Amino acid sequence: MPALKNGWQQSGSLFIQTSGRVQLTANFIDSRYGAGMYTVQLAIVKTPDIAGANPDATATIIWGVEGVSLVRKVSVGNGVSVSGTGQSCNVLIEDSTVFTSVPAAGAEYIVSAQVAPGTRAGRAFPPILRGVANGVAPNAKLWPPIPAAGGSVQWLIPQNAGVIAVCPQVVPDTFGTTLDPYDITAYQRDAFGNIVKAWLPLIDIGFVPVVPAAVEMFIDNRSAAAIVRAAVEWGIDG
Repeated sequence: MPALKNGWQQSGSLFIQTSGRVQLTANFIDSRYGAGMYTVQLAIVKTPDIAGANPDATATIIWGVEGVSLVRKVSVGNGVSVSGTGQSCNVLIEDSTVFTSVPAAGAEYIVSAQVAPGTRAGRAFPPILRGVANGVAPNAKLWPPIPAAGGSVQWLIPQNAGVIAVCPQVVPDTFGTTLDPYDITAYQRDAFGNIVKAWLPLIDIGFVPVVPAAVEMFIDNRSAAAIVRAAVEWGIDG
């Protein structure tokens, strides 16, 4: 009788800003340990042979129990892991590069996924999904500028992705500029435009819970003259 499986792995090539996918399917029912707690580990194992070409990839992780699925979406990077419970797990990795500083469309890079029993080691910070700003140019989607005197940028909160928290980051657009932390406001709104959470991201630094009803997030710049840039990382359950 063949030995029962206790681990799964898959690696393959993706191409910057080009369709393609790497997929792993694990069925725990017929494995050594059966249904239970498992961890997915993800990595970009080889980057393009082009200086300045920095690929982004996103993994969609689907945990299944009796035909019902739970989805988690995370940015792929070395050391990224996500834990969950299920009878099965499907991992789909796709390129999500929105901008590169050099002509790199179509450049190849290699990603990998592994699944094994157990929980992930690091629990101080959640797995993350990089935020992409809405309504800005492609070269500004990851760090959009926010004009002074009332400028604002919107991020749509990913749905069906396991988002539980958000970590906004704000820096001055010009090196050496001093920001008043009370001039920068972050807030979450529901589908009806109501503000359901607000905070000062230069004072309340780090991850902040996402309110279940929230569908979008904004960062406002009330500085009289200073332009700022902002980035968002979504914290994912797992």
